[in-house]
Amino acid sequence: MQQITFDKFKENIVFIFDDVLNNQKPISVSLKEDREVVILDADDYRSIMETLYLLGNSANAERLSVN
Repeated sequence: MQQITFDKFKENIVFIFDDVLNNQKPISVSLKEDREVVILDADDYRSIMETLYLLGNSANAERLSVN
């Protein structure tokens, strides 16, 4: 995952959003040495959250597991 500084993010916000949306590649923005924010396409986020929800139920997890 690409990582950029907050200053670079502020300077290139439109380009960065376009890149995330067009390429479905999340970008990590570092705020401080130990703090980061990840920017990702909303559809990708929803997909991840749905997967976590489905796998959070043991019956679903067992049924969905690939053997």
